Amino acid sequence: MSYTMEHRIRFRAEADSKISGKQTIYGLVLHGAKVYMGARSAEKADGAIADIRKLVPNADIHFLKMDLARLSSVVEAAKEFLQ
Repeated sequence: MSYTMEHRIRFRAEADSKISGKQTIYGLVLHGAKVYMGARSAEKADGAIADIRKLVPNADIHFLKMDLARLSSVVEAAKEFLQ
């Protein structure tokens, strides 16, 4: 039996450099999910996305700049996500 997450959207915060976060996103995109990655650093997020796309070239991953320690940052990321 094959499991697919096509047409599903997932959000993962602070997954830019932590192994568990990158592995979570890898598993989600491997099954066809569209993933939004929230992170403070665009540079680190871009690196993590590039690493995942080496393994899953058609991975549908999007970066949202956010800092979980700043509520205003989370609000701005949510607004961007909803557009």
